[in-house]
Amino acid sequence: MRYQISTHDKRRPPLEGLTILDFTRIVAGPYLTMTLANLGAEVIKIEACGLGDDSRPLQPFGIGGEAPMFFALNRTKKRAAIDIRTAEGQELCRQPAQQADVLIENSRADVMERLGLG
Repeated sequence: MRYQISTHDKRRPPLEGLTILDFTRIVAGPYLTMTLANLGAEVIKIEACGLGDDSRPLQPFGIGGEAPMFFALNRTKKRAAIDIRTAEGQELCRQPAQQADVLIENSRADVMERLGLG
């Protein structure tokens, strides 16, 4: 009897069809979601209005005064700038959060709960 070790179709990325809502920032979280995007997931990164991800201004500066590391870690993601501290911003995040397969965040333990997005 022959055993098939993997049923994965090698022509398709393994996470294709998976939607991830990404509230991560700095390096660790964006690296995780970059890896998931590289494996085929659709990653939608939610950044703070105005400043965006905290890693944008890290040195060395690249084009437009933003860090090349930020672009490397977020190159395959869709992005939206939403102020999740406001009621309107929280409401804008609720529908995609309910429709996403996975929500990833790396804030302090109480932040997402306090914002109504826990």
